[in-house]
Amino acid sequence: MNQSGNDERFEFFYNLRAVAVIGIIIMHGLMTYSPQPAVWQYIIEFDVNWMIASVVSLIDVPVYFIILFVAGYFVYPTILQQNNSTFLLNKIKRKGLPWIVGVLLFTPPVAYLLAVSENPQLPYSLFLESHFWAEYYQQSVYWILGVLLLCFGCVSILYSASISFRSLHVTFREPTWGFIAVFITVMSIGFFVINQSVPKDEWVHFGYLVMVQPVRVPPYIGYFFFGLYAFKNGWFRKSGYIPELQLWLPLACISAIAYLTARLAMYYTMGPQFAVAGVTAVTFNMFCYSSVIALIAVFRKYLNKRSLFWDSQAKNAYAMFYLHPLVLYPLALYGMQTNITNYILIPAIIIVSWLVVWILSEAILTRAPALRELFLPHK
Repeated sequence: MNQSGNDERFEFFYNLRAVAVIGIIIMHGLMTYSPQPAVWQYIIEFDVNWMIASVVSLIDVPVYFIILFVAGYFVYPTILQQNNSTFLLNKIKRKGLPWIVGVLLFTPPVAYLLAVSENPQLPYSLFLESHFWAEYYQQSVYWILGVLLLCFGCVSILYSASISFRSLHVTFREPTWGFIAVFITVMSIGFFVINQSVPKDEWVHFGYLVMVQPVRVPPYIGYFFFGLYAFKNGWFRKSGYIPELQLWLPLACISAIAYLTARLAMYYTMGPQFAVAGVTAVTFNMFCYSSVIALIAVFRKYLNKRSLFWDSQAKNAYAMFYLHPLVLYPLALYGMQTNITNYILIPAIIIVSWLVVWILSEAILTRAPALRELFLPHK
């Protein structure tokens, strides 16, 4: 069933979400060979140029916000279709259960790869007992499931508490430049204010439960409810607002250059820190907005269709996202022990990982009776 509530084709959203997952796989494959080691980076390899770091930075900005935006776009028709209690229980099952299993069972061995790449003699039992719950604690890619679950919970509460929200109707209204400016400004201010006390790329957990990059909390919330706002105003429908590709694609490219320049200025402390942090916040959010809208415009125009390949990618996107750390990072660790040049090794690791998780998802996670209820998307 189409979640849009009518017979319009929204295949482009499912295809875009699938490409966002592929982008995450590519990004994580590249990050294992990034020159900026961090706690969320699983294999450390320094023999690489800064071009990879730039590509990682560009992919990193839109991919998760696309997932949040698409989730927000379809949340209202879903809650109407299922009723509130069924909606919430379904989200707990499909997001909460995989989140808990992912954090408790699948994240520790993935995090161990970072520790063992630094200290090959460290036993896994000692790592799990003394290090994972301290300096190496993380949630791998599963953090986004916790964020989504919180967003869905907020919608459930809003639906229960607000009569006007329960009676929401779709109207067709195009965004004004004033709305766009206000949205980017609010996101930038939130990013900048938090950045004054927390480093831009820092990860923080709250009681071992929710784990986020604090500077991105305003955009996390903002893009989920931005998706709901877009649904309410009939965006991307035949009779609604359809972004112009010839406008948003150049804006995305220009803001990408501006954002990379700001990151470079921050890294090399080029100028007053306060000013550079402000420019970074603004350029991040300009690039985030323009890239999300530009990608929607591309997929709305060229990939609003079905095919065997795209249907399979869309169907398996969630499962592929869930599995890829368990395949990608061990391959990357093994690749470090070979003499293959990075220009061949990195693409090979990414492609093999994508194919393996695609096969596993298609054959098991979206087919096995118990697992398909968790990972098979509901259209």
